[in-house]
Amino acid sequence: MSKSESASLNTKLPNDEKRLFTETTEALGMTPSAAVRIFVRKFNEHRGFPFAVRRGFPMSDAERRDIALLDKAIDEGTAVTYGSFAELLNEIDEEIACENTISYA
Repeated sequence: MSKSESASLNTKLPNDEKRLFTETTEALGMTPSAAVRIFVRKFNEHRGFPFAVRRGFPMSDAERRDIALLDKAIDEGTAVTYGSFAELLNEIDEEIACENTISYA
């Protein structure tokens, strides 16, 4: 394909994503097509995504609940806080010492 030839690239997006994409590109002073062309050019130069693409860290339902409870405690101001990292380590050491003194008879 010579430089004067071009090809179309079509994709489907949810309406809200397209609206936000269009608003953002216009705020940057470009068209959505120009933004896609920039992305394709950079994708090709990098031979892949021009930014990190990672899967999310898999969490169990129990881990998600624990994080939600912690977020709630932080929002409510009831989460345990520490004045220093050393203070946190001291509490962990104390918990370990208590576990080591428990008798499992």
